[in-house]
Amino acid sequence: MKSHPDDTHAPTPAVERGKTRRRTIAGFISLSVIGVFAGGMLVGAAPLLGMKATDSTEFCISCHSMTHLWEVTKASRHFQNGSGVQVGCPSCHVPHPIADYLQVKMLALHDVYSEVVNPVNTKEDYEARRPELAQKVRADFLKNDSAQCRTCHAYENFTRPIKSHDRAQKAGTTCIKCHYNLVHGEIPWDEMDEGKQKQASAAPDKTEPSHTEGKSTRIADAGERKHDNETN
Repeated sequence: MKSHPDDTHAPTPAVERGKTRRRTIAGFISLSVIGVFAGGMLVGAAPLLGMKATDSTEFCISCHSMTHLWEVTKASRHFQNGSGVQVGCPSCHVPHPIADYLQVKMLALHDVYSEVVNPVNTKEDYEARRPELAQKVRADFLKNDSAQCRTCHAYENFTRPIKSHDRAQKAGTTCIKCHYNLVHGEIPWDEMDEGKQKQASAAPDKTEPSHTEGKSTRIADAGERKHDNETN
């Protein structure tokens, strides 16, 4: 008697149990691998996510030391201007490239230490320390060619030509060398201040312009300076 074709190929209960067990083991292994990978990603990203949580003006001014500076900052053109754009602390003090970002965050641990061990309790105390702090920031801007400035203020983005910018671009002068007292109040920079004084006292060209031409030049220069001050 011939057996039914299906009878010869029908899996036995033991075979079925074996397949089910293998599928269960494979699923468990897959979920374990995914879990380990996801856990590793979270552990690896945790420090970066924690650092990103500090990238806000609110976090910066939560330190008592910064409250004095914040009052000056709010009166600047970077916070009050015709365009309505308000520039916060991270825009100027947090770099975008990841290597520079991590370096700045590591160095910021010193600021946390200082805030805890040697806090600034009065406005007078803060003003006494401000020149040293300002010079550190200026040195960083010189080192990175004012990268944070040019994130918003790229030469090609200006809507009209500015002679002083044209001269600076040709001479390779970085932003901070001219615009170092825009936001946080007047802090002397002897090297740059002396350079500006020398330029102001430089002798005029031997060929004097006519009265009308000289007046037009002065008006144009005044308008340019006014524009620079208002936009910064």
